[in-house]
Amino acid sequence: MANYIEEMGAPGYERLADVLHRAFLQASEGKGHERHSNGEPFHEQVMQTGAQRFGVGSLLYQAFKKSEESQRLPHDAAVRELLGAINYLAGAVIAMERTHSAATVAPKAANDNAPQRANTDHDRRAYASVFGQVCCVGYTHRENCAGCPCNRHG
Repeated sequence: MANYIEEMGAPGYERLADVLHRAFLQASEGKGHERHSNGEPFHEQVMQTGAQRFGVGSLLYQAFKKSEESQRLPHDAAVRELLGAINYLAGAVIAMERTHSAATVAPKAANDNAPQRANTDHDRRAYASVFGQVCCVGYTHRENCAGCPCNRHG
């Protein structure tokens, strides 16, 4: 196995590391670099300008489009399209974190099993518009506050 996989230090995730590394190589050295970089670092490329002008949905659409196109292509070409989709999703994460960092401190790793907390009034309104209610301490809930530590909402 390549050294980068060993450095990640997560036994059982070697194949994921390999896919993510290939997506990285496509963006930094391959088709993505050749067509989109114009000498700019990944986080400043035209996809970020698009996200600033049209919203992060523009990057999500690109990932969707590449995923959809992959279904009509021969195997190797389909894999390349899906690696490109991964890179657009990474670009979406960067755009979201850039937008979010203006209102909060440094981004934190997500944990899908724990309630996500809204840090500011702006976050609370944004989360509420996407996920539903936001309780008094900032936890978001789709239907009710069953997971809320205050148990005052529902």
